[in-house]
Amino acid sequence: MDAIKALNDLMAVYRKNITLDNATIVDHLKKFDAKLSLLEIKSNNLWQMKVELKKDMDWWIHQFIMPAQADYDVASVDIFNIPDEFHEDALNIVMNIGNQIGYPVSPKMIRDIYSETLRRKNTNEFPWSKTLVVRFRKVTYKWEFLRAYRKFITILINAGSAERRKIPKRHNHIQVQHVVSHVGMRDKTPNERYRYIFLDDHIGPFVRRLYRQVSKHCEAHSIPYLWVNNSKIYVRKKKSDPAIRIKKLSHMHMIKSLFKKYTKHRED
Repeated sequence: MDAIKALNDLMAVYRKNITLDNATIVDHLKKFDAKLSLLEIKSNNLWQMKVELKKDMDWWIHQFIMPAQADYDVASVDIFNIPDEFHEDALNIVMNIGNQIGYPVSPKMIRDIYSETLRRKNTNEFPWSKTLVVRFRKVTYKWEFLRAYRKFITILINAGSAERRKIPKRHNHIQVQHVVSHVGMRDKTPNERYRYIFLDDHIGPFVRRLYRQVSKHCEAHSIPYLWVNNSKIYVRKKKSDPAIRIKKLSHMHMIKSLFKKYTKHRED
């Protein structure tokens, strides 16, 4: 009997310990569940903070950084449609172009040159090409370079050569591009589409995107004059109106009221 009683007592102790262990486990599970819920709340808060921070960063980028970049790009020129497999030194390409159009370019005149490889939407036209962005040290260098280039184009047009008549026109989002045959580079590819390169005032991604938005706004409000100069967007309602510079998206909503103000001022 003593052995049975001792065994019962031992079993009772085991049951008590198991009950305590189960209670401890349940308590830990409740605490873990509470911590998990708290962690989920914090995670949601962090995600919301991330979303808000991204909105703030986008706002700062669009309001200040990108316009500043556009101002920084005022001395830059784009050279389009250089074959991606054409590996001649970028500086040599620019200097060769300068020599051919009658405006010699020295390395001291250039602050920076970098390239952008682009994939055209129309794969039958310039399928793979890169754009050289040439940033001159002075805005005057840029405009002298472009004036020499456009003068060179005018001479080709006036000459009416058979070669010139073969040169196609090319458009981008901003304006009609001028074209040149074999300018500044040797034709190392049999692809006829690579025979032409294009030069124009540099337009960065922010200005190009803003231009598209302003263009839609101008079309909706019958504003015919819209152009880009020195990477800056300008609009005017009539030739006699002063040019209004559009620096950011919020300025689009001011266009109509500004034109009303100028119209009223002329009537007074």
